[in-house]
Amino acid sequence: MLCVVFYRPSLSHAHEGPAVALMPFIENSELVGGLSTWGILTSDSTAVTRVCDETLDDTLGIVQQPYWGYLHHNKIRVGTARGIYETIHGCHYEKIDDVDDRPVAAFTRSVTDPNHKYIGSSAREGLNTVYEDNGDGIYQPIVQDIDGVVTSMYASDSTLIFTRIRLSPFQVAAHRYDGERTEMIFESSDLSGFNWLYQYDDGSYLVAEVGRNFQAQLKHITLLENGERTILEELTMSGTPTAFAVHDDKHFLLIDNVRLKIASLNDGLTSLLNAPDDTGRCLYHDRQAGRIWRCLGPEEEGHFMSSDDGTSWTMHYRFDEVIESRCSIEDTAYASCGYLFEEGQPNDDTDDEEILSDAGGMKQDDDMPNEDNDEGEPTNCQTSDGPPCALLILCLGLSFLKRGHHEPLSKIE
Repeated sequence: MLCVVFYRPSLSHAHEGPAVALMPFIENSELVGGLSTWGILTSDSTAVTRVCDETLDDTLGIVQQPYWGYLHHNKIRVGTARGIYETIHGCHYEKIDDVDDRPVAAFTRSVTDPNHKYIGSSAREGLNTVYEDNGDGIYQPIVQDIDGVVTSMYASDSTLIFTRIRLSPFQVAAHRYDGERTEMIFESSDLSGFNWLYQYDDGSYLVAEVGRNFQAQLKHITLLENGERTILEELTMSGTPTAFAVHDDKHFLLIDNVRLKIASLNDGLTSLLNAPDDTGRCLYHDRQAGRIWRCLGPEEEGHFMSSDDGTSWTMHYRFDEVIESRCSIEDTAYASCGYLFEEGQPNDDTDDEEILSDAGGMKQDDDMPNEDNDEGEPTNCQTSDGPPCALLILCLGLSFLKRGHHEPLSKIE
């Protein structure tokens, strides 16, 4: 038999690059799932599972990652480039018809009532809309005919602040909606943009203005009734501030969705300049539970961390705990995800519920050799990333394959 092999790193998964967390799903102050670059994560009392994100492409024709997600009545709702969809495990999606079939990138929860959610559409052409979900899962349009893309939102009590960008003529503006009317409270037309990040307990705000040279102005401001603003403190920094929180007398600032800085609140914003960089791909403040959550990157050992004080952190959804699961054969997404070997191959003793983790390696049975072979020599076969053994296993495995895609072993009915 002639075997032609094309080698690609990490045959264990079709994704390029390692898994990176994007957003935790926090419901009633508990972690119930999340988004990652490898797909939707869900968990219960027994396991953390994930269905690969190729299911979204194969079932809906959407190649982008979901923008955001949350749990509603034991179903996951995700915002996509074609509106909002609902799924149980990620194998089958149903369209939520309350929202138009267009990108819905902007999302926020009220900091005083996490069940109260706001969604903003972000189509580059046409007019956009802000929707409100008061906890019943129904999206009501509250601000319509928005001339520009809705980019960021912040909600507290009955007040929503959202920012929009209009390309022609260029304008960036922030609007405040109080439940009855919408007013513009901030605007810029000099090719700069800004994120509305935070509201302090005294009613003042923190905003980040980003100029053309990628220098950001972090400004602590107050807004007067007549729309005028007073700058209480400002800080110039490089990068784009994307999330901010105040917790346990500390500032938490996320920059470029990559770096997290933590500094003392008492020392003001300037303390953030000298604060060391920590890993952070997202930032979520659960005020009700008094807890900070952050997403992690591939340099860590898991997807999420949480902390009560910003000093001691607890790891959640460790890479080696995540089990990728196969969709039911009735689902369109059944053939989307796969593994090199079918069930029982190549090792009949392998535990069917644990084959691959988000670390990118194949989990082994305890009886299998790991770092040494039978002769005590080092081997690269402990994961599917080692080129020499990966080539050999692929070549031998061709005789066992029933179809082109490899399949995971934990099945979701």
